[in-house]
Amino acid sequence: MKLLNDFFHIVEDTQKEDVYVCRIRLNADHFIYKVHFQGNPVTPGICLVQIATECLERKLNRRLYLKEMQNIKFLSVLSPVEGALIDFVFPKIEETGTGCKIKAAILSGENQYAKISMIYVYEPF
Repeated sequence: MKLLNDFFHIVEDTQKEDVYVCRIRLNADHFIYKVHFQGNPVTPGICLVQIATECLERKLNRRLYLKEMQNIKFLSVLSPVEGALIDFVFPKIEETGTGCKIKAAILSGENQYAKISMIYVYEPF
């Protein structure tokens, strides 16, 4: 399920030296937040993984499939109400012949919400 332009919107994406940053805005009115959790919305961890994937697909201009979740640490709760703009920061995108390995941090200002390391494979032709 694609979340882009429904659950979240990309505000801007930039490449500075080796670091790719995708700044997003969450849609606090999305139906996911009505069930997770009504009155106190929390962004599900799997949605953060999907957003990271969609940001990478945009940057690499390739369809990606998650092969392996090497590490994920949720450091604080991400509310769509409190975190207006969220940065998905990719300091490491290592492309292999068949996919890529990434490390990323999910931040808003001084708040860090998660750190992730994942391996993707490219969609076969």
